[in-house]
Formats: sequence, structure tokens, C-alpha cells
Amino acid sequence: MIRKLRMVIPLALMLTGALAFGQSKAPAQAGAQNTGGTPSVVLAYFDSDQQITVTNKAGMQYQLVDIGMQLLPGDQISTRNSTAELELDPNGTIIKLAPYTDFSVNSLQGDAGAAANDFTLKSGSLHAVAAHIPGAAYLFRTNSAVGGVRGTDFGMQVIPGKTDALFVREGTVVFTKNGGQAIAVAANHFADALAPSFQAVVLSASQMTDLFKGLSFTKLDIAQVPGQTPTPQPAAQPAAQPTEPATPSTPEKVAATPPSSSDQGGFLSFLRNYLSFEIGGVSIDGTTYSQLVVEPHFQIGKLKMALYLPVIYSSNLFDAGSWYHPAGNNEWSFGTDQPNFISGARDFLTDLMLKIRYVEYGKQRDPFFLKIGNLNDMTIGHGILMQNFANDSDFPSVRRTGLNLGFDFTSVGFETVVNDLANPQVFGGRFYFRPLGKSFPAAIGVSSVADIAPASGLTTSTLPVGTSSSIVTSINNAIDANPLFLNLALDLDLPVISTDPISVILFGDIAGLVPYIRNPVTVNGTAIASGFHTEALLYTNPSGAFALRNFGIETGLFGNLLGLNYRLEYRLFNGIFQPSFYNSNYERMRGQYAQDILNYLASPNSAQYDTSTMGIYGEAGFSLFKAVNFAAGYFWPWTWDTNGQIQFATNDYLKLKLSINPKVLPLGFYGSISYERTKFIPMLLNDPNQHLALFDANTVVSGELVYPVAPTLDLILDVATAVSHDSAGNVIYDKYGNPSLNPTVTIETRIGF
Repeated sequence: MIRKLRMVIPLALMLTGALAFGQSKAPAQAGAQNTGGTPSVVLAYFDSDQQITVTNKAGMQYQLVDIGMQLLPGDQISTRNSTAELELDPNGTIIKLAPYTDFSVNSLQGDAGAAANDFTLKSGSLHAVAAHIPGAAYLFRTNSAVGGVRGTDFGMQVIPGKTDALFVREGTVVFTKNGGQAIAVAANHFADALAPSFQAVVLSASQMTDLFKGLSFTKLDIAQVPGQTPTPQPAAQPAAQPTEPATPSTPEKVAATPPSSSDQGGFLSFLRNYLSFEIGGVSIDGTTYSQLVVEPHFQIGKLKMALYLPVIYSSNLFDAGSWYHPAGNNEWSFGTDQPNFISGARDFLTDLMLKIRYVEYGKQRDPFFLKIGNLNDMTIGHGILMQNFANDSDFPSVRRTGLNLGFDFTSVGFETVVNDLANPQVFGGRFYFRPLGKSFPAAIGVSSVADIAPASGLTTSTLPVGTSSSIVTSINNAIDANPLFLNLALDLDLPVISTDPISVILFGDIAGLVPYIRNPVTVNGTAIASGFHTEALLYTNPSGAFALRNFGIETGLFGNLLGLNYRLEYRLFNGIFQPSFYNSNYERMRGQYAQDILNYLASPNSAQYDTSTMGIYGEAGFSLFKAVNFAAGYFWPWTWDTNGQIQFATNDYLKLKLSINPKVLPLGFYGSISYERTKFIPMLLNDPNQHLALFDANTVVSGELVYPVAPTLDLILDVATAVSHDSAGNVIYDKYGNPSLNPTVTIETRIGF
């Protein structure tokens, strides 16, 4: 590891020097503004935090978005059905973003030597009032042009492939196409870089009003912008006619010289906006590898996408034989290593899908949402069957491409989920309808989730010597039976309050588990037949009394309270079933659940299955001082003993997540860490019957510490827990039959342009 770090660090330093040299060769711009503080962009207002997202330069989404949040160079804000207002601090410039707008902060003048406040409008509309401060320079980019601005009140509109327009209410903007052609756009003029004729056109008062419609500031005050006063509506002008692209009769000197054409739409712009690299070392299954990862990332409107193109190697980057094969698969073969066309086509699709890191559009409860890739928050409905299901808990040693999408057509809607498009084993969906439509938006839903191969990852070949024969037999029984899980649920959803500062949504769910056994098997002397075992849900005891078994009930409320996201619910469940059955740890524990269901079917009259567990689950998330984001959740379960006394159950659950934003800690360090586990209290009490540890198969941990060496260069320490696998991709077990965990440690250099 030390030897590899010695190779990585000099490379990082050379890249840093190259970037600094490149910046020193940039054309001279106006001097940095004398603001007396570190510049930032403050999110001063929005209509709904559920309708906007903010991502960093690596494409990672900030979990909490609140008023007062600081946007940093490389951050992008995307609005859906919401407006947003931004203010440069301490500069005083203000920007209004219309709904369905994608806007990014490229650089801030005076920060890391940047010569201008540089922004990009990728799609949508904005209204900007630039502070008229000596030396202040602004560049507002579109997909095909850039506006050089000083002390100006103007708007922009981008419809990708159709319109890249600029319109000015006060002052003058130099508008330059990527090819280098520049025009001056004066007050009451309009120009479109994608129009057949690139020239300024004079507008009437009504046309100007139409262009600025919906772009008035709600919170921020134009009168408070340095050098600006509220601008009255312009006097009526003649109907729009083409005019020469000349400056006004008393031209105002434009602050910033338009950038050279070589830097617009060229290779460097592509790198800056769409590409990042990771170089470093990673520990997988106890072996240290080097890695080179290319991550292209794109955003078009509300659609976000990132690819993951890794070469993880043990000795020689250019020797494909030394590359790491996740789960034994050569992901760069694209079917060429397969014996026939069918298997080759399947391998081609598998390898292709492994290159998708994520594709996202919207969020759950939006009219449409889509998630594809390595995901950790796949949810169906309120979560009684599936909540925060993760197919990436063992990333990068095991990579899957999952799918989670949904449509809401007001009266009806549906959601669906698949754990791995290349090898689907866990999948399901939910259909819901609102009988009274918008007048009373209560929804009734029916959902189902199935795991068609919960025992597929089981093997006895990796059990350590000395493992008890009962554990070996239990695993073999599950492999032979090859069961299937079918989970069914019914739910009710009732939004009581649906405003931005406060929302309250009541819900109630009931769900159950029905197993299917493919092959008959004998467990502990009891023969278990093949087929569906509905008696696991509709149970009749030896005396003939009917009862529900392997079911769960949830009821409670969730929503938002003045920036605090909350969830509070009561749970009751029985037998093998647990609420949020498919959760962040399910992929690791599904083999154990396959063994548990066979043990139940062999002894359904056992007293341990006649006891119901109940409890309270609560979680909350908030932002503290606009610097720290925190989320926590805990499930406290209990049972009643034969004397009517409460007894703590062993299947409690704890979730903790903490993230620290950039520019908070000394030296600029920032990062995040999360810890989730079941059986938390028994682990603390060191229950001898549980064989638990702080980091075991019941635990999902991930953390990242970032040190920004330069504006485009970060050093990163990434730590996570991952299930151990042998060279064939089989899970390695401990002597108790639990998956064995190894920490995955990555030390890398991330280069983002």
C-alpha cells in the first residue's frame, strides 16, 4: 500500500501543478473583487425543498437542502416544481431560478484564484441582477454561448437544442457564441445564440414583461443589490424588428472580456462539466489493488446520469490478466469469453449494465421518478415490505444495476423495483388508486415483493474447519429446497397537510409472507413438501383455532416540520416476517432467512413462533447551522412474557448518518459516515447466544473523508464494510454460518474538472 501511495501522490501533485499552470495561462480578466471574505452562493429561498436537489461536482446529491445552504464551485442546483433564489455573499448579486431549471456554479471570483464569477444555465430560465462593484466580473454560460456581465439586470432561457437566449432589462451584456462571434445586447433587447441570425432584437414592453413573467424575486430585494435600484417597466417600444448588433448611444464598458473561442464547447469545457477521474488503491477481500476509474456524469433537465468505468488491477494496469473480476466476472469481456451466442449476449448485457453508476429522475411521490444503478434507497410504498433496500452494500467488490421507478397519475399510480437488471432475483411492485381523486387524496395500495432465489448465495465450501454439523445441514437443506419468498401487503395513505414548511401524511400497512418450496426436503425429521405453503400465513393451531402468522402491521405518520424530516410509527409482527423485510442488509442475510423459513415449516407449533413482537420506530433528519447534516433512527422492540411483563426483543435497529459540508472543518476537510445495524443492544450487551460484533453481517457501514488539495483535485479516504468472497465469488462464512465481513478501504485521488 505504501509503495502504491508513493506512486499516486507524485502523480496527484503533478496534475495539480498542471492545472495551476493551465489556469495561469488563462486570459487576463478584471481584478478580483475586494469583498473581504470567502465568496459563496447562498440558497436564500425556495418554494419546496422536496422539489429541488443540489449535487456536488462528483454528482453526489446532498441529502438535506435548506434555506441558507451554501453552494460551492462545482455544485449544481436543479429545480422541479419550485423556484429558487440565490445570493452571492458578500458580493450581493441575486439570481432567480424558474421551475425546471438546472444551474451550476463553476467558480467564484476571488476563490482559489478565480478571475470571475462563472455560472452555467444548462436548461430552464433565470433572472439575474449583478452587483455593480469595481472589478467584479461575471460569466453566465449556456450550452452554446456565454454572457460577459457587469452591473446588469437580465434574464436567460435555455431549451436544449432549441433556444439559448439572453434578454436585458438594464445595462449591456456581451453575448458570445462558441464559435467566437460576439454581439452587445443592450437594455430592452433579446438575442438567441441558436437562431438562424445571431443578432440583438429590440422588444416591446409587453414582450419584455412576458419574458420576465414568473421571474420576479419573492424574498430577495433588487434595491439591496450594490449599484442597482428597482427598474421600472420599459416604455413601449415599436414591434420587434431586427436591428444591428450595436451598443447603445452611450455605451457602458463591459466588465469582462469574453473568453476565447477555444475554451467554449471544447475539450476542456467537456472535462470540466462531464468528467472526473479516481486514481488510488482499494482493499477488497483482504487484497490490495490499484485502481483507475473514469466517471462521466451528465445532467439534462431533471435527468441525471453517471457511468462507472473502472480498471482495478493487482500489478500492471496494462495486463488484463491482473484485473479484478467482481464475483468472478470479467466485466470488460462483453461476452467474448463465453462459449456460445446466448451466454455471450447475456454476458454482454451484464457487463454493459455494470458500467452504469446511476440514472435518476425525480423522487418518490413525484408524478414520475426513476432510479437505475448502484442504489441504497429503493423503497416500495411506505416501506413495510421494502425500505431503503440496498443493492450496493458490498460495492465495489459486488456491483449490481437495480431499478426503482414509479408513476403517479393522480387517480392511480404504480411503483416497481428490481435488485439487479442483469440477474433479477428480488423484484416487486405496488399499485394504488385514489377513489376520490384530488378532492380527498386518500390512496389505497396493494403491493408485492418476491425473492425468487434467497438461497442462491449459500455454499458450504467456504465454511471454516470446525463448523458444527447442524449449521452445515441447515445450509444444505436451504440449498436443496431452493425456496422462494412471496410478500404481500395492503396499505392506506392519507395526506393531512401538504404544505412546504409542514407536511403530515398518515399511513397504515399490513403485510405477510408466503414461502414456496421448489424441491421437497426433510428438516429435523419433518418432511416439507414442494409448492406454496399458505399455512405459513393462514395458520391453524393443533386445537383447530385460526390465526395469522408471519405477518406485520405498521401505522404512523411521516413528513416535514420546518426543515425537520420525521417518521414515527408503531409496528407489530410475528414469526419470520419483519417490517422492512427487504432493507439495507437484506442482500447479505437472505441466505439466513431461507434457513429460518425451513425451520419454521418444520416446527410451526414451536412456542418461539407463537409470540408477537411490537415496538416503536422513529427517525428524523435535519441540518445544523447549515454546516452539519444529521439523521438518526431507532426501532425499540418488545414482547410480552407469560407473566404479562415487557421483555426487550433482540431485533432492534439503529441508523446513524452524519455529513459535514465543505469549508466547515479546518484545512477544508469534509465528508460523511453512516452506520446501520440490527441487533444493536444485544451487541452492546455481548449476548453470548447471538455471536455479535460491532462490525458483523448485521452491519452496513460507509464513510468518506475528503481533503481538497485544489479546486479540481481531492484526496479521499473511503471506508466501508463488505462481505468477503472467494475467487469464484462465493460468500465466505464464519463458524456460526454468518457471512464474514472485511473492511473495504480506498485511498484515491479524485480529479474533477
